[in-house]
Amino acid sequence: MNHPKLILTVLFALFLFKGFSQDRFVDTTLFTVEELQEDFIFWRNQLEKNHPILYQYNSKESFEKYFDSLYTEIDEEMSRAEFFRLIGPSSFFVKCSHSQVQSTAKMSDCIMNSPIMIPVDIRWYSDTAYISYNYTGLKELNEGTIIRAINGVKMSDMHAQFLTLLPRDGYSTQYPKYWVNRQFYHYYHLWYDMHEIYEFEILTNGKTEKISALGMPVEAMDSIIEDRPEIGLEKPEKIQLEIIDSIKTAYLQIGSFTAADIKNNNGKKWKKMIDSCFREIDISKSESLIIDLQENGGGSPNFAWYLCRSFMNEEFVFKAEFRKLRNHSKSEFAERSKETLLKDKTAGITQPLKNAFKGEVYLLIDGGSSSASAEVASVVMRYNRGTIIGEEAGGSPWLISSRWFYVRTLRLPNTKLIYSAPRRTYVLGADYTKDTGFGTIPGIIVQPTINTYLAGKDLALIKALELIESKHKQR
Repeated sequence: MNHPKLILTVLFALFLFKGFSQDRFVDTTLFTVEELQEDFIFWRNQLEKNHPILYQYNSKESFEKYFDSLYTEIDEEMSRAEFFRLIGPSSFFVKCSHSQVQSTAKMSDCIMNSPIMIPVDIRWYSDTAYISYNYTGLKELNEGTIIRAINGVKMSDMHAQFLTLLPRDGYSTQYPKYWVNRQFYHYYHLWYDMHEIYEFEILTNGKTEKISALGMPVEAMDSIIEDRPEIGLEKPEKIQLEIIDSIKTAYLQIGSFTAADIKNNNGKKWKKMIDSCFREIDISKSESLIIDLQENGGGSPNFAWYLCRSFMNEEFVFKAEFRKLRNHSKSEFAERSKETLLKDKTAGITQPLKNAFKGEVYLLIDGGSSSASAEVASVVMRYNRGTIIGEEAGGSPWLISSRWFYVRTLRLPNTKLIYSAPRRTYVLGADYTKDTGFGTIPGIIVQPTINTYLAGKDLALIKALELIESKHKQR
């Protein structure tokens, strides 16, 4: 169930409309209309008066209409959960994954401590829902089974709802899909509460039937995983290097750009790990380099910049400039924001390292490749440094409002819901007018299926190896 990444899920749990569910697993303390209105206005002001690209993907008029409509819904007392369900989806509307209203840690803890969690994991491929892990012991619910409905709710409706409410950068399609598949169980319980019995409508041999299963505590499900290893492909949050001598290729998998992740999982600091890997790549005389950033949700831009210095073969611009708010009444980016000078080594023209890798580069990305990973993809795309394989990246290759710089992670005055709203944006390419609102699109797109997932096949890596092996044979 990917429990180690639960904290990331909390950052993306932005759902639920006012008045839904019994809330038997969350705090039901009520707040007055005045308290809720104060919190709402506070959150709205954080965006309107500070966010440089607030109107990049929405018109000012549509923003005001949407937030005005939310405000009118505050007409009676609400619990913290109910208020969260009302304003949480505004994060999706803003279309900036670094601008969010977040649920509290207690809400997440209540879910994880429930004795009646849904006893399956589910993933969607081509708009069809499949069981990706079965904890029940019921063979009818084995992995790969198509699910049509759960407790009477159609999976198509459920998926559409989750995708609509998840935050995303711009119009990215793969980013929300990635997180629904990654943490379905958490989203499900935030939206549909807990149930002692879960009724699954499944499709078998062209016929539908209903199978019921009891909810389970997480401890019981974890013990099942211990006895029967988890299915699927998951990238570890560490740095791993493999030299494939037969085709003179180095495969570098980077699971995180966060210092703590690398220190904890590799036992070394990030820069030392990268330097060590590229020394080994140089010694191996590899002619091709595969850089795998699939499922890498980002971290420090400095680390992403240093990685680019390690493989770029010409001077490059990682970030063109930093910008902050100039006039909050304006909607156009050029009028709303202005350049701000920061002492930052990642801005401006950057030279590659003297011993930078000079061979062919293959970059693997997917919907989980966001923030700092999206910045690396942007450099590779803008300078045509290599072949990009996989799925649309989770972040824009042109404009990113950074969590790393000047982000405010605070609590609303009364409900204490957590929020974050960046006050700086950086322009990755010199011409930000090229921003389409989508993430970097690979030159070679791969489309995983439930069967490739269950088989643990990494289609992007397989494709990269096929291309390299084909070229190697021709030499």
